[in-house]
Amino acid sequence: MRSVIAEIPPHYIKSIDASYHFISNFSNLVSGFNLTDMPLGRVTVDNCAFISGIKGSYTGRLISTISVGHRDIPANRSYMRGLSVLGVREMLLVQGPSRASRVSELLPYAVKYADRVGTAISSENKTRERIASGVGFFVTQMYPREDDILMLGRLGFSGEVMISVPAFDDKGTIIKLSEKGFLVPESVAASDDPGSATRRILLGLISRAEGAGLTASAYVVPLRVSTLQKWLEDLIKNM
Repeated sequence: MRSVIAEIPPHYIKSIDASYHFISNFSNLVSGFNLTDMPLGRVTVDNCAFISGIKGSYTGRLISTISVGHRDIPANRSYMRGLSVLGVREMLLVQGPSRASRVSELLPYAVKYADRVGTAISSENKTRERIASGVGFFVTQMYPREDDILMLGRLGFSGEVMISVPAFDDKGTIIKLSEKGFLVPESVAASDDPGSATRRILLGLISRAEGAGLTASAYVVPLRVSTLQKWLEDLIKNM
């Protein structure tokens, strides 16, 4: 069964009540949630505090992002141990603002404190190193290149790849995405129904990932929460 993971929008994480409401509203449609960690430098509620307040009320899959560039090495290790004490068994390490790559340095430590550790797909050499470190899943960039996904299979990785796409249904959002530096596929930008075009791309990439021997999941970044339910229902109907 293919999985759908939803990212909790950063503006929701600023409010505990709003973010818990988001989880309650969509837990029947998705397999799990990812908690962001200071996305684009924005201050949100610390993940440890967030998780301590939701323990017991949500028992599904919960991934905690760790933006390692916002902390030094000892602080990152302390943070991982804190998440582990709270029962978080899946952690996603992302680089954050630091120019020095702390992900590679911290991966072996993270593997000790989580059942599954994930990271982003990088260059072939770095991705190979991350696989050797025990990475359990990879998350792609928004609208990923097929070559990056197939590279995982070529390198012998047989774990999970989460294919990241935005969830939206209006053409105005495409302009905003492009202004932020995201590469929007022409088939989406030219479509009168960009939401459907995005879902078609996602489903095609999932099929190709599975053909490469990977377990493929949808990683959905909600850009329009008001239309997210229908977007997810249309996705799940075709999965």
